[in-house]
Amino acid sequence: MTRPAHLWKKKRLSFAKTPEVLDVPDLLEIQRGSFQWLLKDGLAETFKEISPIEDFSRKFALEFGAHDFGEIKFSVDECKERDMTYS
Repeated sequence: MTRPAHLWKKKRLSFAKTPEVLDVPDLLEIQRGSFQWLLKDGLAETFKEISPIEDFSRKFALEFGAHDFGEIKFSVDECKERDMTYS
């Protein structure tokens, strides 16, 4: 419902009061879905598009094969203790 707000002799409508409140959507769902697609299919598609990479003399070529994400070997704390990278 709107109500007139008189300000400087101009008639304005105020929408400050809303009769119903909408549920807040899960704003991270799109990003999560996109990241899962990247891990599952996106990297493979990208590697397939650019593979093989050949040098100018066509003597050497770099081909990307399958990729795999395994379990982590060391936790972040263990890497810090051993002065290792954990990226």
